[in-house]
Amino acid sequence: MLLIVTSSTSTRAADIDDEFVFGILKYKITSENPKTVTLVKYDGDEPSGELVIPATVTYEGNSYSVTAIGDKVFQYCTTLTSVTIPKSVTSIGNYAFQFCANLPFVTIPEGVTSIGESAFYYCSGLISVTIPEGVTSIGRNAFYDVKHIINKSKCTDGRPWGALLENGTIVGDFVYEDDTKVKLLVYIGKGGEVTIPKGVTSIGNIAFSNCTRLT
Repeated sequence: MLLIVTSSTSTRAADIDDEFVFGILKYKITSENPKTVTLVKYDGDEPSGELVIPATVTYEGNSYSVTAIGDKVFQYCTTLTSVTIPKSVTSIGNYAFQFCANLPFVTIPEGVTSIGESAFYYCSGLISVTIPEGVTSIGRNAFYDVKHIINKSKCTDGRPWGALLENGTIVGDFVYEDDTKVKLLVYIGKGGEVTIPKGVTSIGNIAFSNCTRLT
């Protein structure tokens, strides 16, 4: 049988879980149909300044869509000042940006549906976060220590997301453990004089943490 070679180059078929570097970031293949990858780490030195995560990356001659930011990818990247997340991303992993203390602005694109546990934990420099309507899950402590901004973000039924919670009942300036409203978990108001509502029988460990404007 005659074998005709039409090209002097070839590429092997990629495997699920293959990892590769594109630019300064490392990715892991999560699917071949459709072709998708998760961002798992940066390559080499810690990224600093403004970082743009691409929507698509190339490996072995194939184009892959970046659909997720993995766990702990940018944890402790204290010199990051800006991150652009592409619209292709649907999930942000646990601890993904934890302790990125100098990151002032984050825009989470419309495609994202879940934000992992402690994803922006102690990102104390955050002054603006945009959370799209499509987000249906926010992990516990996702925005811990950035409580002063959470009222600007709304979940799908119109309530502001609780910065310290995965679930909870929000009434006015308070987040309760559930609909009984007997355990007060978090105060999310602007400060001043605060009266604990009638019916509350317990107050959570860090309900008024960092509430510097309380009088």
